[in-house]
Amino acid sequence: MARETGLATAQLALAWLPGRDLVATALVGASRPGQLEASAGAVGIELPGDLVERVEKVLAPVVVRDSALTRSPARRP
Repeated sequence: MARETGLATAQLALAWLPGRDLVATALVGASRPGQLEASAGAVGIELPGDLVERVEKVLAPVVVRDSALTRSPARRP
């Protein structure tokens, strides 16, 4: 899917994140400057609705959407 849009895989993933329920932030890791530049290139990319639907379909079996399963643990004393 990334190749179809001319994006790096990381760019597609990062462009998909905004607007997803239960996603507050994305943590990006890089071991080379080029990886960081590619990830930064995802800023402002808006994916077409049909592509978002395709990504959602692929990820459906592994994405956790139950907020009860994603809450932060109780605060420590």
